[in-house]
Parts: sequence; C-alpha cells; structure tokens
Amino acid sequence: MCIDGRLRRVRNWRRAALQTSAFVVMIACCSSLLDQADVSAQARAGGAQGTIEDPCRFATAEAVGKAFGRPMQSSKLVDVCVYRGTPTGLVAVKVKAGPEGTILRHVKSAAAQGQKGAEKAATKVGEAYFDSILPAFIGRVGNYDVQITISDANGEPTIQPVPRDAMIAVGARIMETLAGK
Repeated sequence: MCIDGRLRRVRNWRRAALQTSAFVVMIACCSSLLDQADVSAQARAGGAQGTIEDPCRFATAEAVGKAFGRPMQSSKLVDVCVYRGTPTGLVAVKVKAGPEGTILRHVKSAAAQGQKGAEKAATKVGEAYFDSILPAFIGRVGNYDVQITISDANGEPTIQPVPRDAMIAVGARIMETLAGK
C-alpha cells in the first residue's frame, strides 16, 4: 500500500512470497514463546502442574511399595508408570491433563446409582472414587485425572483381593502433589 492509501501493484512475486513466509514464521515463533511462557508460569504457580512428561515422578517405587506392603520397581511406559512387585502383579498409574475422562464419568455415575463396587473415596483435594469391580482408583484434581489400576502380567485386571486402602492412599498422595499441597 502506498502512503496515499492506494494499493500498489506487486512487482516481484518472489519477494512478496518471502515476506509472507517470514511473517508467518514470526507469528508461529511468537505463539510458541507465549505457550512456553504459559507452561513455565503454570510450573511456578502450581508446583507439579507444569507438565506431565514423566508419570513416575508423582509416586516413587519405595512409596508405592510401602503402601502395598512389598518392594517395587517402577518403569515408564509412554504416559503410564508401571510398578512391579512380583512377576505376576502390576500397579499402573496414569496422570492425564484434560477434560474429565470416560472411566471417571462411569464410576461417578455408578456410585451415584449405588451400584456395588463403586464408592466415593475420601481425599483432602479433588474428587475420587474407588471401584472394586474394575479394580481402580479414579480421581480428579484441577485439570488432571489420576487412575490407578492393578493387573496381572498380561495386563488383565486382577480378581485377587484388591488392596483398597493402599490404592486410595497412593491416589490421594498423587492428587495432593498435583494440587501443590
């Protein structure tokens, strides 16, 4: 555009394309920097609420082992932390940010209807449920869902007596860590 407000004819299309691409790159970089600043502000404000890259950082193998009454080792599988106490038993912990998950909605409605197995669990922060049929501990604090399940070595839910109190204790501790308390 010229100073007098009239549109100017493009003389060099290559130059116009370079200017346009430079503008697009500049906008993309600025939005990326704003996203990084937002993430670091969340990390400073909420302690553990910054990122969820490592699900094993919310509960150590020693703490989970102590709750379940046996020594355990942890390993990270994508977005799930798996704690192994015996070759046949696994405790999986998943912490995920986002909208309320399907399992939480299911357990919440089952507990509201008084179905056998689903019950509300007492925690200091957030909302939590324990379902002995799945068996699972499912909680929500802030924008995060916390799920703890017990399964055998093949990944199938176990039918053995479920350590209800241990699952609720570990889940409540993870939720308190997420809440920054």
